[in-house]
Amino acid sequence: MEGIGRRVQIIKDRATVRYIGTVTGQEGIWVGVEWDDPSRGKHNGTSGGVKYFECDSGLNAGSFIRIEKVSFGCSLLEAVIARYTGQKGELGDVDQSEMYVHTAQNRKVNIHLVGEELIRTRQSQIQHLTSARVVGASVSNMDESLLIGSSLPSLTELDLTCNLLSSWEAVHHLCTALPKIQILNLSDNRIAIPASIAVDQQQLIGLRALVLNDCMMMWRQVLTLGAVLPNLDELHLCGNNIKSLISSENERDSDIYHLATTFSKLKLLNLEDNLISTWKDVQPLAALPNLSRLHLSNNPLSEVDYISNVNALAAASTSTSVPVDSMIPSAPDSGPGSIGPRSIAPGSIGSGSIAPGSIGSAGQTEPASISSASRLKEPFPCLECLLLGKCNLSDWMHVDQLGLFPVLKELRITGNPVLALSKSGGRFEVVGRIGGLKLLNGAEVRQVERRDAELRYLQNILAEVEEAPDADAKELVQRSHPRMQELVARYGAVLGTNGRAQQGSSMASNTIQLKLTCVATARGATMGSQVKKVPLSINIAALKLLCVKLFQVKAGQVTLFLRRPGDPVPEDMGSDEERPLSVLGIQDGCEVLVDECDSACAERR
Repeated sequence: MEGIGRRVQIIKDRATVRYIGTVTGQEGIWVGVEWDDPSRGKHNGTSGGVKYFECDSGLNAGSFIRIEKVSFGCSLLEAVIARYTGQKGELGDVDQSEMYVHTAQNRKVNIHLVGEELIRTRQSQIQHLTSARVVGASVSNMDESLLIGSSLPSLTELDLTCNLLSSWEAVHHLCTALPKIQILNLSDNRIAIPASIAVDQQQLIGLRALVLNDCMMMWRQVLTLGAVLPNLDELHLCGNNIKSLISSENERDSDIYHLATTFSKLKLLNLEDNLISTWKDVQPLAALPNLSRLHLSNNPLSEVDYISNVNALAAASTSTSVPVDSMIPSAPDSGPGSIGPRSIAPGSIGSGSIAPGSIGSAGQTEPASISSASRLKEPFPCLECLLLGKCNLSDWMHVDQLGLFPVLKELRITGNPVLALSKSGGRFEVVGRIGGLKLLNGAEVRQVERRDAELRYLQNILAEVEEAPDADAKELVQRSHPRMQELVARYGAVLGTNGRAQQGSSMASNTIQLKLTCVATARGATMGSQVKKVPLSINIAALKLLCVKLFQVKAGQVTLFLRRPGDPVPEDMGSDEERPLSVLGIQDGCEVLVDECDSACAERR
């Protein structure tokens, strides 16, 4: 029956049409709907003992509504005209501040009043639009291709969040009519995806970013769409209740192969706010050759297992009888900019819909193209950013697995139970365990912080080794810290350790020779330099007391700066007076500059 499956709006609520016709005992034509909000429903399609339709959700989400009370929506052009030409329609008056076009220099130029009226030449007004945001406008159908193409010839970004779109055919029709479209946001629409797409269906080669947040989209439907999206750079799938990217255990290998060949150019995948709970559920992503950003925040993910990715890729290559280097296409050329995380407004990151002009970069640094041979060795070969905020990671071994990702530079891990295992909040442990991080939880990891964190982490490891009761226990400690050997090799001399430190030899009684130089100009302070040997175990508070005695600076107003050999710029030794010198990586030949600041300055520190 015509109209079945269409999306409609009744006052402020949306629903899907399941039946149109008469109802026994009632006059007129009725529309049987399945509400998006099941609590609005009264039954499952049955009235007076007669079954008229079935709710797909299986819930009592159905109702009968008189047809005259049902809004079947409007066309895209009607909505655009209402929004951008001052026409009064379902959207009402349009805020003049939101009416603009882009110039050739990509500047926004507002459409101004002429006398008492807005410019109302519809075609000339919307023909120059490059970005359009038509949110919550009850768009349910597309106009003829020729009409759309001639009316919106310059459109590259379109936001259709929260409308009444119901079929992929309509979306495909739109994109073929607008060949310049690059960014399309279809969030919060219930779009029916066919089980398969005809091989002769025109590919949408210009589309680079697709947003399908809160669309009740299943992963197999996403793979189906991939057949016509050969150049997709970004894909956003937040809030779709996706549990796994694996169809079944028996189809794991084919799923890996399918994903790698379907989305070979994908650089950003956003799967936040879904139901992914185990790492095996995202294993197919390891084969994506150009994936540089993966967003998994707000999933009940309880583990990270990089090693399993290696095994999965090898198994997929064997099972499909296709070499891995053939399975994964060559890295593509860089595409145009990207739109960023889930909720996109110009210059912001949040939750919601994409706004015009929000085109950005999928990653701060474009990963270098990699050869097929290197792909044989490493899963996630280009992954630079991994967002795991508010997941369910509860063991440090999963953080250690993150250190195995070959080019990981940015990580978000806030809100995970594992951080509660650390008295200090866990930042130094994460930095110490993952060697290549440049950005952690949105904050830059500077070279000084990395050195301090790695030294502090290594000291904790060595303390664990020393406290272990026997050789087996010591070996177990070492196995639980994969970076231990690397860090001992890097900092052993600084800590006064050698290979025996791995067996728990004591680091007590190690000393360091420092040049202490007073640069304070306050009355009573003695300027000059003295060379002193001090134990590495001394903390900054004790070193300050020594400087008070040597240079007569005022206690409580001493500030210390460390200048390393060959480094002309001294660094602030910080306000944490409990830190031992060993944590700072101080070696023989370092100079400590002693200055004096007033009480107000000291409080700010």
